[in-house]
Amino acid sequence: MVVIDLNTKETAIETLVSPEDLAQLCKSLAMEINVQGRLDINVLEIVGFSIAKENVKALVLYLRDEICLGNSLLVACKQHSDIFDEYFCAKIYDAERRGGSDVLAKTFDRLADNLLSS
Repeated sequence: MVVIDLNTKETAIETLVSPEDLAQLCKSLAMEINVQGRLDINVLEIVGFSIAKENVKALVLYLRDEICLGNSLLVACKQHSDIFDEYFCAKIYDAERRGGSDVLAKTFDRLADNLLSS
């Protein structure tokens, strides 16, 4: 397992994760969740290592590390409120509460569409 400390790269990640990058990440997560049937650390690794942009890769691997520590996806996202706004976090909360990988995949698809249309 590779651990990337986002705190040492905080400024670079904050300024370089564009809405388009986040939308692409959401689309990739939705697709992989549909393939694997769940969101777990393996899905985050697959998506993370398939991303070319180092800052987005670091973000995904950070989420993976937080989930490995026992945190929910929501808690991990809230720790970077500069990237994941209140709307994003509210949708993740709702998807986690409702449960099911299909709900989470659809949520990521909708978040991506919303990011691209804003």
